[in-house]
Amino acid sequence: MVAWLLVQLTGCLLPLLVAAAHTSTLLDTTHINHGLLIDAGSGGSRLHVYRWKKRIFETLPPSVSHPLSHNSWTARLRPGISSFADDPEGVGESLQVLIDFAKEQLKKHKEDWHKMPIALGATAGMRQLPPAKRRAVMAAIRDYLHGPNCPFYFEDYFARVISGEEEGIFAWAGINFLRGNLLLESEGAGLAVSHETVGALDMGGASAQIAFFRSDQDIMSNLFKLQVGAQKHWNVYVHSFLYFGEAAMRLRLLQSLVDAYNGLHAHERSMLALGSLRAGAPPPNAVRMCEEDTGVCVPFAQHPLDRRTRNRFLRGSGDDGDDVDAEGPDVVGPAATANTTGLPHISIPCLPAGATGVFPAADGVMYAMTHQDMDASVRFDACREAILPLLNKHLNAWCEYAYNGECSMGGIYQPELPAAANRVFYAFSGFRRAFDMMNLPSERLTLAQYREGAREVCSLDMQALLDRNERAGKPLLPNLVRAACYTVTYMVTLLADGYGFKDDFELNVVAKIDGYKVGWPLGAMLYAINTLPWEYSGTAEGHHKKKRGSSKAALAVRGGASKEDGTVFGQLCTSALAIAMAVAAAAIGVAYGRRTSPHGYSAIGGLARAS
Repeated sequence: MVAWLLVQLTGCLLPLLVAAAHTSTLLDTTHINHGLLIDAGSGGSRLHVYRWKKRIFETLPPSVSHPLSHNSWTARLRPGISSFADDPEGVGESLQVLIDFAKEQLKKHKEDWHKMPIALGATAGMRQLPPAKRRAVMAAIRDYLHGPNCPFYFEDYFARVISGEEEGIFAWAGINFLRGNLLLESEGAGLAVSHETVGALDMGGASAQIAFFRSDQDIMSNLFKLQVGAQKHWNVYVHSFLYFGEAAMRLRLLQSLVDAYNGLHAHERSMLALGSLRAGAPPPNAVRMCEEDTGVCVPFAQHPLDRRTRNRFLRGSGDDGDDVDAEGPDVVGPAATANTTGLPHISIPCLPAGATGVFPAADGVMYAMTHQDMDASVRFDACREAILPLLNKHLNAWCEYAYNGECSMGGIYQPELPAAANRVFYAFSGFRRAFDMMNLPSERLTLAQYREGAREVCSLDMQALLDRNERAGKPLLPNLVRAACYTVTYMVTLLADGYGFKDDFELNVVAKIDGYKVGWPLGAMLYAINTLPWEYSGTAEGHHKKKRGSSKAALAVRGGASKEDGTVFGQLCTSALAIAMAVAAAAIGVAYGRRTSPHGYSAIGGLARAS
């Protein structure tokens, strides 16, 4: 029976589909769908409002749906949802300001709010939490988004903690989509040869991701298969390094220096620095546990939980350098305001001359932090030497054996980086913040130029850094200025000693491409909306006047027979097509039955269900 249906479909559908493919139809651009996505990062949450043309199946191959957004359609909120680990009941209410922002942006479409899906993807800040606390926070979020304060369409699986690999692949997809490399058709994103892609380097607060594609190699591990609609698929190498984010690594560095002060060896320091984060040391959003005007931090357990004053909401946050994970722990406050009397003193090689502060270590002791006396020209090298053990290259022994030397750090397999002709990577988030601290003439530079910029930053004292920051078009927060040498040094060390980049590797350090904020949400939305089911109009007449010659193809696709086709073959094709379509419809119903909503959205949670 199945074989017979396949024969009938081959003989009957093929000419009809070819005819339909040549039927010119126009999509009514007044039919627009909207969706909302909350990027719940370690330092804060950012809401994006997207729109796309209604998915109507009218052409073959079906067109790819493009998510569109605008800077005015984004808003961000601090702190991150992981800061509610001990108060999960409060996390939902903290997101209300983002929901209200979306309502304001979409007020002209109020009658359709209940059809607009809202999704939340939590990243590395939530991955770091113990499982029980992570589940409690996410359950509270789901309950709140189901409640009366959220008028948008929501299902439980629309909110979840996404994997680091999803974060990496969606960032890669978003960048290459904006450059015009991902698809033959890319609205408003320029033109490029479709098979030439660039790598993606993301630096968040709690994790770091690397993703790249090269068609001439096999990938032994960490492969992520991406398909957008029916157009094309890519096998991409992706890996996410948890606890290697900008703020998490800063905490690990400070803890390792405390451990060195207490007489532990380098290998023990590396492991304890990781373990201390799990054991209760301040999480990567520890800036919330610090007095921002003095730089003085207090242990997490002693910090008053008052999010009415701690929450910070910013409208239209599409500007450069405003990543929600940017802040990290403010542990290097000015000496004049940080009372260090009686505290054990730790010298920090990455701290600029003239800066000091305090750090609450994992052992519960408060340590005074001061800069390390040295010639300013070698501060970069000293800072790099302190960071190197935290890359955990000593764990590569088994990887080196199993994968014949193709390893990055922490025992992780990484295939050979792309050949020289395609050796281009787009770096963003923390990499962009580091770039903003340097006086470099172009966003396009080699690793060697990036390193020289880092050396120059580390040669400056605190006052010189503050003066430079004041002259900047958009000044950085004070704690980022104090951590400038650490930040730029870590980025260079990760690229060169972690990922294995050579000095001639080309970096494009970006915050936006063609006006679009770079990050994983755009790629996630591109993937998600192209998994949504199609509407089928049934005829080319659905949105404009019928064109001469199109009626036969349109009628045939509906399963009818035209007057011009009254032969026995035509009638048999019509019957076979009707049976086949019924069987296919039943199969599709089984496949989608558990995932399709009453509104026709099978998976805005599809952003959460990449293969």
